[in-house]
Amino acid sequence: MNISHLKHSSLVLLLILMNSCQSSRTQFWIDMYEGEIVTTESIIEDLKESQIVFIGESHRIARHHAWQRKILKELHISGTPISLGLEMIEKHYQPALDKFNAGQIDFETLAKEIDWKNRWSNYLSYRELVEYAQQHAIPVLGLNGRTELIRQVGRQGLTSLSQEQQNEIPPKINWQNDTIYRNHLDKIMLVHMSVDSSRLEKIFQAQVLRDEIMADVIVNHLKSNPNHHMMVVTGSGHINYGLGTVQRVRRELPAIRDRIVLFTVSGDLTLTPQEQQQVRPITITHQQLREIPYPLSDYLLVTEPEDGIQ
Repeated sequence: MNISHLKHSSLVLLLILMNSCQSSRTQFWIDMYEGEIVTTESIIEDLKESQIVFIGESHRIARHHAWQRKILKELHISGTPISLGLEMIEKHYQPALDKFNAGQIDFETLAKEIDWKNRWSNYLSYRELVEYAQQHAIPVLGLNGRTELIRQVGRQGLTSLSQEQQNEIPPKINWQNDTIYRNHLDKIMLVHMSVDSSRLEKIFQAQVLRDEIMADVIVNHLKSNPNHHMMVVTGSGHINYGLGTVQRVRRELPAIRDRIVLFTVSGDLTLTPQEQQQVRPITITHQQLREIPYPLSDYLLVTEPEDGIQ
């Protein structure tokens, strides 16, 4: 988010300085529809009324995880039954999660049973979140597709799947009429050195498959538990602009009230040397982003970069 795009910048900066929270770095929330600064309290009240709260993250940024925990606690103490859905756990591990939800196993045992260390490298970032859920009887659901399935589609395409693998795919998948999402993903995916235009179709198929699998779990759970609300934690790329997983949930539950919550990166994502060798610089212009006719999210938490606002 470019702060220079905000109206009345002098007033904005004054409010920022008056409302810094829990850090020497300034933070403030923006209502992305109204284009105004709003309070944490007003956002929480709105989220409490929403049956699905989608929380997008950059996986390795600690403050993103801290806000996830805060939001889950606030939603829980409101008294509405709530479930927690995680992209970071594959759905075929739900039997192990059910044991964890019932208090039959602890975090370490869960992590071992679902091979979490190898299947999601920063799994420890979610320990406090899922342990809070366990302590307060909040069901945790694995949303993601099987890693091997998604990876195969990304490399070889849908036609490479066996019948057994196809049985893991939801019955309703929208491969068509997704031009906005496809065009946006095509631009983003070129950041990877291994990707060229010949691979974009398979990568798009893999992304859509992951989105559809996560949406399928969410929809089935809410249909089976109509009085439940749900907080969904996923990489921001699956929910930005209400595309990806969000649009697929809305397709099946058109009357659902949802909210999308995002956080700025603000220079806090550091790539490992290996990751740096695998990426290349890309530019997605403001004009290109205007091709997407939706706001990025409902709410965005802006955090001042370490070196201050330029």
